[in-house]
Amino acid sequence: MVSLKIQKRSVLVLILTLILFSGNTIIIGYLTPLLYLVGFFSFIWGDRKQIRSNRYTSRIIGIYLAWLIFLIINTVQSYDFSASKSMIPVFIIGGVFCLFSWKETTVYTYINMIRFFCFFFAVSILVEVIAPNFILVVSNVIAPGRSSVIQNEISRGIYSGLTGEKAKAAYAMVIGICAELSFFVFNDKKLNKSNYLLILLYFLATMLTSKRMLCVIILLEIGVALKLFDFKGKAVKIILGGAIALVAVFVITITIPQTSNIVDRFMEASEDTSAGGRLMFWNYCIEMFKDKPIIGYGINTFNKAFSDNVGYVYQGSRWNMYAHSMYYELLGETGIVGIVLFGFFMLYSLVYSLRLFRNSCLSNVWKGLLWFSISLQILFIVYGYSGNVLYDKAQLFTYLSSISMLIAVSYHAFNEKEILI
Repeated sequence: MVSLKIQKRSVLVLILTLILFSGNTIIIGYLTPLLYLVGFFSFIWGDRKQIRSNRYTSRIIGIYLAWLIFLIINTVQSYDFSASKSMIPVFIIGGVFCLFSWKETTVYTYINMIRFFCFFFAVSILVEVIAPNFILVVSNVIAPGRSSVIQNEISRGIYSGLTGEKAKAAYAMVIGICAELSFFVFNDKKLNKSNYLLILLYFLATMLTSKRMLCVIILLEIGVALKLFDFKGKAVKIILGGAIALVAVFVITITIPQTSNIVDRFMEASEDTSAGGRLMFWNYCIEMFKDKPIIGYGINTFNKAFSDNVGYVYQGSRWNMYAHSMYYELLGETGIVGIVLFGFFMLYSLVYSLRLFRNSCLSNVWKGLLWFSISLQILFIVYGYSGNVLYDKAQLFTYLSSISMLIAVSYHAFNEKEILI
């Protein structure tokens, strides 16, 4: 019976991993059914006691429910009713996922599955540099319909491997690094050679995608890990690690010239006053906010509003790729009420996660899972400044899964009297 329960959870974790690494691969066509499966399995296999186990998790769920109720009410007056309505089930499923009861074996299974997928995609990015024609052939199977996009990226010195899209490739690599850092906690405050090699591999793969913000987020995640983890001789390790990293980056850029593209993009960013072309979208979000400052136009309405009122054409079609900033878009779509509710939800969850990490006597497994939750929260919050994380279902659900982890760890900490706050 116990074995059957473990297998059930492993199935759910596999589905969650497929969502996380869907990218623009063949999996994306099944993303919505996979989300519904996660919601269904979480409901029937979940532990309803954990969401009301203590005042902290109760507040997190309470804020989330307030946000969800606001979205439902706001959808009634939405500028694009069908677009707003399509987002409600995703947020509902994300809330139901908070019921999921994580177990120690589930944690290890999840992290190892992430390692497998990350390694596969990282290697595919390196192979793309060496043998681009081979990747173009294989992409017709794994990422059908993306070969022309991949070909265009290759011509510009940008590589995404078999994820089919550079931003999603880089996002996956950041998650891979965060997962490898979890092993420092799992393995009783030490990393082995394989962890270091995989972190270096994922960082190299991220550089090849030329995604500036996600390269910065990697450094931020490592900095947070250094702050949270109990490294011995921390100052020496930071200095030594920084020196090694600089040397490694120098060697990489000399050995693999394609990686220097990320440096060029940083130089371009320093001279760009249009925020990488995003300024026109952000300015329109502000106009939406001025028009409806309290409740906004409705969730997921930017594309239609911008298309109807600006008519900006990109590559022969009207713009339909969002505002490239979660915060500006929330401001225009949900007004002051929506952005305050969701912002408070994110901030409260992250602050509580950090306090729980520092002030609890958790076992290595639960503390490792909590670190992974913290790292995913930071990734979502920071990348939200320039990314469409709220409307990429995989990225949104990856963030909501981090809240599920937090609630499970919190429940375990209070239930086992391992909490000190």
